[in-house]
Amino acid sequence: MTTDWKRYARKKTVEGKQLIKSDRKKQLASSRRVQFKKRYIKKATEDILLSSEEEETKTNRQRVFTIKRRTANVTHQIKNRLFKKPFVAQKPIAYQKNGSVVTIRQKRHNVAKSSKRQLGIKKRKNTSGIQKLFKKKSKQKLRQLSMKVATESIKGLVRIITALVKTMVTNIPLMIPAIVVVSVVLSISSIIPSFTIKQNEDDLTAMYTYITELDTDKTLLIKRKVEEAKRNTEDLVQVKINGQLANVNHLNIITDTDTFLSFFDVKYDKYKFDDIINGLLGGKNVKDEVNRIHDKLVHTDTQKRVETVKQTKTTIDKDGNTHKETVTVNRTITEINITIKTLSALLEEDTTLLTKTDKDRLTAQKHIGQYVAYVRFRSPFDDPQEKIRVSERFGYTPKNNQKKFLDTMTIAVSSEKSIFSGQSGTVSSVTENSVSVTEADRVLTYSGLSQVYVKQHQTVTQSDVLGIASKDFTIHYTFHQKVYNPAFYFPNIEYLQKTSYTIGGQSSGSIKGELISPPPMVTQWRELVTKYAKEQGIEDYVDTLLAIIWEETGGNPDYSPDIMQSSESIDGRIGNITNPEDSIRQGVKHFASMLSASRQYGTGELSAIQAYNYGGGFITWLANRSKTYSFDEAVSFAHEYSKGARVSYPNPLAIEKGYNWRYNYGNMFYALLVTQHLTLSSGNVNTSGQPLDNMSEVIITSPFGLARQIDLGNGQTHVDVHNGVDLVYKDGRANAPIYTMADGEVVFAQPDSAGGLGVIVKHSEDFYSYYWHLSTITVSRGEHITAGTQVGNMGATGLATGIHLHLGFSKGYWSDYFDPVPALKFE
Repeated sequence: MTTDWKRYARKKTVEGKQLIKSDRKKQLASSRRVQFKKRYIKKATEDILLSSEEEETKTNRQRVFTIKRRTANVTHQIKNRLFKKPFVAQKPIAYQKNGSVVTIRQKRHNVAKSSKRQLGIKKRKNTSGIQKLFKKKSKQKLRQLSMKVATESIKGLVRIITALVKTMVTNIPLMIPAIVVVSVVLSISSIIPSFTIKQNEDDLTAMYTYITELDTDKTLLIKRKVEEAKRNTEDLVQVKINGQLANVNHLNIITDTDTFLSFFDVKYDKYKFDDIINGLLGGKNVKDEVNRIHDKLVHTDTQKRVETVKQTKTTIDKDGNTHKETVTVNRTITEINITIKTLSALLEEDTTLLTKTDKDRLTAQKHIGQYVAYVRFRSPFDDPQEKIRVSERFGYTPKNNQKKFLDTMTIAVSSEKSIFSGQSGTVSSVTENSVSVTEADRVLTYSGLSQVYVKQHQTVTQSDVLGIASKDFTIHYTFHQKVYNPAFYFPNIEYLQKTSYTIGGQSSGSIKGELISPPPMVTQWRELVTKYAKEQGIEDYVDTLLAIIWEETGGNPDYSPDIMQSSESIDGRIGNITNPEDSIRQGVKHFASMLSASRQYGTGELSAIQAYNYGGGFITWLANRSKTYSFDEAVSFAHEYSKGARVSYPNPLAIEKGYNWRYNYGNMFYALLVTQHLTLSSGNVNTSGQPLDNMSEVIITSPFGLARQIDLGNGQTHVDVHNGVDLVYKDGRANAPIYTMADGEVVFAQPDSAGGLGVIVKHSEDFYSYYWHLSTITVSRGEHITAGTQVGNMGATGLATGIHLHLGFSKGYWSDYFDPVPALKFE
């Protein structure tokens, strides 16, 4: 019996030892597995957070390492909750330590408790998630660090996560730990503020629409203010935009509305645009603040100043004779100063509008894309990465000096393109140039298509082509029968509209040039004209002055010793100059003063020639109307001052323009008569070719002298004045051949960072022509070519928003540009 008991005891002892040994092996294996996973998670998390911080100081790195060490136990808990898989034995396993029994579970608790005690973390009730394990100061530091990481290297973080996902797919054994790492990243990201706009669609569209309405109201208000000032005073009215003399006829204020929306999103986490109930409940409404900030972006100030000038007073007696008298008068100038700035510039000036952290969030939104949370439609183009260039935005716009609401966005296309459906659904409506696709209550309508491929009630997907667009088309979007801004829901949106206006005096052409086959009777006065032109600082206009002599008297002193007919400019009387030199001296002086006035008031050099005949009042008359010289303006002036009286005038040039008469005040054809003797006539060069075939099918999309306010970022803006004209075909054709307009030498034929592929041809010492944005170049530098030689093909290289030809003329190489339009024949 004893033997059996001892045998049984020995057997149980052996079994107990084996059990303990087995449990210890399980414990060791589990512990190793846990340590391996902890090391893996720690390393992966550090890589994600620190991949973009390679230039951080050692102190910052140590801070991040410390933070991740503190979260080791939390990641272990996350693994358990995610996969329900025990990484230790299901039941507590005891082991001996310093003579006392300690369980593995108790050890983990002690380690975590010790770590928290060292970090100063107190136990809280109902704690869950990584944020609630840290004290407030630690959370703030982690938030700031995370903000910096996300702002400065969003792309790097995306690349790391992408690589991690690839690892999950290709390396199955590592899939579970990789998913755990992503879970940790997502947990940490819960304390990082959102980098995309969070407001609802109704508020976004309402606020966007209201800002476009403010832009339109300010544009129309400025135009009305200028017109009212001109009606209420006979004095000169000048308009300056950002310090430059400007013409408001083409003014269009375009605020960066997207920056506006981002600004309020980062400043107020929760707000409404204009909600009465929200206001009554103590919520934030921002409509009033939108008004205040917009007023800071567009500011108008009116001032008056007095200057003393000489004016020519003209009267007509009962016999129809004209009498002129020069008088000195004090003239009041009403100066309307308009300051236009961007919101980015305002934020740099006024540092109280946003905190540094909010500015970082605003920058992050620009990098990531502020509407990424709303994008639900595919690009209408085959290439999903292609920019969707919006030529006319959703919202209000000034049309014919009236406020008009556009419930679509207009997409610019430079060539024939296939248009894909933005969503899967059913074709609910079809016309010869439009298609509507409906999915539930969402309706997308594409209008302006040149061809339509689908039929009504047809089911389409996002890979189906709806039709062809060969010119600009529009997109309209409704949800639950409410209209929304479609730009929120499409990727890669780029706005082409910028604040624009015309710089005064920049689009009037040039009057400098060479005489065309002048008679000796005219050229005999060249030396005297040159002498007095140098005295007045206008030696570049010697040929122009000789052309005036040619037109006035033919240079014949026997016809009149006052060969420039300049006596009237002295005291309004005719015949008080009795020798040619005095006539030239006074004529050059008078022309120089007219030229100076035309430059001062931005009415164009051609107005100086016409004012030589009409008197200086013509320039003031133009300036009061914010006009530059044109033949129609010369006719209007003569009609007004002659009170409609006409006289017979069978001049060949007048007959060519459809007249056999003129108004009985000066000569409304004077500028044309003078410049017909010059190689540059009304800004027209002596050319024998046109830049494109079939010019009747060509239109100008951007005129010479158009100024655009461009946001350079960092609070800086730049006013870019268009130094040429943009030409496109009405049918949007591409790769059309481009021809030089006159004989010359190719001095430039290569790429340029802004102009793309370009060709510059030197025709004379003071005439160059420019051809930019070509797709190909067919000439070489140094080559001598004749008018009509092909220099390349129309393209969209360089800084171009579409296929077109930028044609430019200048008097100097890369300088002194003038309008090429008078040289173009569109008929």
